[in-house]
Parts: sequence; structure tokens; C-alpha cells
Amino acid sequence: MPLPAQDLQQWIPHLIATWRRMAQEPAEGLPQDRLAPHEASRVARALAGLSAGLKGGRGLAGADYMGHPDLLGAYLLWFWPVSYLQARASLLEAGIPGQGSALDLGSGPGPVALALADHGFTRVVAAERSPQALALLRRLSKAGGGRVQAVEWQAPEDPLEAGGLPAGGPWGLVSLGHVVNELYLESPDPLAKRAALLAGCASSLQAEGSLLIIEPALLSTSREALALRDRLLAAGLSLRWPCLWQAACPALAQQNQTCHSEFAWEAPAITGQLGLRAGLKKESLKCLALAFGRPLAAPEGSWRVVGEHLLSKNGTRRLMLCGKGGRMNLSLPKAVRTDQAPAFLGLKRGDLVLAKATEAKASGMALSAESLCQRIHACQPLGQFRPQRAGRTLHRSS
Repeated sequence: MPLPAQDLQQWIPHLIATWRRMAQEPAEGLPQDRLAPHEASRVARALAGLSAGLKGGRGLAGADYMGHPDLLGAYLLWFWPVSYLQARASLLEAGIPGQGSALDLGSGPGPVALALADHGFTRVVAAERSPQALALLRRLSKAGGGRVQAVEWQAPEDPLEAGGLPAGGPWGLVSLGHVVNELYLESPDPLAKRAALLAGCASSLQAEGSLLIIEPALLSTSREALALRDRLLAAGLSLRWPCLWQAACPALAQQNQTCHSEFAWEAPAITGQLGLRAGLKKESLKCLALAFGRPLAAPEGSWRVVGEHLLSKNGTRRLMLCGKGGRMNLSLPKAVRTDQAPAFLGLKRGDLVLAKATEAKASGMALSAESLCQRIHACQPLGQFRPQRAGRTLHRSS
């Protein structure tokens, strides 16, 4: 089976061709896997504004920015590949099988919906409010073999009302990719309405189904998503991934603290091309992703790596972990000689690690010569992009 990056590589020419058709740019003689300089300049100008509106002051959050052709084009060529791989990575890490039916809410031009189809779901319904985004989604779905059905949908004003979701369930998976944070912004209590909508999504699942939420890794949006996590757990849902801790998120107990996932990637050429012109970098795929459903089994003493390596002035190395004991540091003192050091130093965010026989410290736990530190799961590789030969035509298989 092709790795996610190889599947995405097949989509890039279709994204560019779709943008050129929408932007009325002539395509004859132009490369299929990247933009011409004048095209890149045009998209980069729109991308800079779109990124600022979604990440900086967030003035575009919840707005109909997909109704603006230039902003929709920037989304298609920059955010689409990112969201596609975030969804594929989350599905792999959560161990969600690609089979049966799936519903993607707030799908935009379809990065998550088409990721679900490429993951193996045999029936995917994508629901979106923007007519312009739906038109692009239908065009892309046709290019990919027609595996996604696009329907109109808008989040119900009252999420507690029946009939707020598209027909066709029960579903094996319901996904919302970078959508929840833009819902109900005018409500006095947006979190309550979002929680009600997500609870409705969970109630539409099959017995072994999963609810997947992907949100931006910004401080504000990620903390809101963690607060939703806690509300859904309190309502009786269980977390499948990435949390091992099925209780209130300890990151929320501290001001300006959060948690997110991070996946290594090798960006496609068009991402580097646009990022250079728009002044944006995408060195890794960061997002807050949560999968609700049957919890994954993990050995006793397991922890999830949720931070980066830190080096103290005294030479002690620390790494933030989260598990059944909550959120705490695992440290490797400079003076400690242990054959577990290479395993500790090789840990990355998202890894699952087994830590035993550690010493209790005020800040958490520390490795000693008698400790065990063993990585038992590393984030699965997404693959690399292969340079395309000039003039090569790429096709999607149905």
C-alpha cells in the first residue's frame, strides 16, 4: 500500500489543475507539479492574508473565506496538502481501520474527506456549507474516481435538535478537520454548543466507530479543544488516541500550557515554493488531534511523549510525558551513567515509551542506572515525495 506522502503526490497535479481552472490561468506548457513564478506570486499574496486571518488576529475564523476565489485558491494549494497528511497521520496513529462508511463535516474542498477515501473507507460523505468549496470538492472527487459524495451542510443553530447531521449513518467514523474552532463564535457559550454537536456526532457512530477531531495547534484553539475533550469525557465518551489519561487534561491546569501532535514530513515542492514567497514555514505537521472511541491497549507503565527535549543549566535533560499518572517530566541527570540514555535521547513527540524503576523527583521522575526506558511505538512514517520527471502525467486510480 502506498504511503500517505505518495498518495498526496498524486493529488498535487489535480490541485494545481483545479486552481488553474478556477483562476482562469492557462495551463498549456506549464509544469503539473508546481506553479509558474507568476502563479506562485499570485497565490502567495492571497496565502499571506489567509494565514494572518486564521492564525494571527483570527479575523477570518468563522467567516466565509472560501467564498473568495483567491483565498479559496490559497487554501487549496497550501492548507489542503497539510490537512490531508494530518488526517492520514492521525488515522494511522489512532489505528482506525479504513473500512465501511465515514462522514466528514465542514469538509471545505475535501482534504480530510479524500484522505478518508485513500485510507480505505469505501463510502465517504463530505458535508460543507460553501458552494464554491463544494464545487472544487466534486471536481477533485471525480478526478480521484468519484469515491466521495459531496453534500450541502451547515452546523445546526441548535446542536441538540434532531436531524442536525446528514443522513446515511450510522458511521464507522465522523471527522471534523480544522472546523470545530470556527463554529458558534457568536454564541454566548461556544464550547457548550460545540460539545453538543460532537456528542451528536458520537451518537451517530457504529458500535466500534470513532470520532476524529483535528484542530490548529495554536494556543487558543488547542486549549479550547482540550476543554472540549474534558466535556466529552465527562459525558461518557472514551479517548482512543493519543491520550492514555482518561480524565481532565492536566495541561489545562496551568496557564498558557497546551498539548498537540507533531508529525515529521518532507514538504512537497509547491509548499516550499509558496512558503518562500509568503514568508511561511512548515517544517513539521503540528495539530491537535483527538480520536474518541475504544481506547487502544497500552502496556502498564506506558507514557506518551508530549514535549520537546530540554537541557537544564546543570546538564540534566528533561522530556515531558503524559500517562495514567498525569503529566510529568522524565529526566536524565548528567551524572547518571545508564545504557538507557540512547533510548531516552531518541524519543520524539508522539512516541509511546515504557519507563520503569525510575526515581521520584519533585518535577516528576528520573532515570537511574537501574531504570528501564524503552520506546514501544514511534510515529509511523508518512513517506517522501519523489521528484517528477518533466512532462510526466499523473493519474489517480479509482
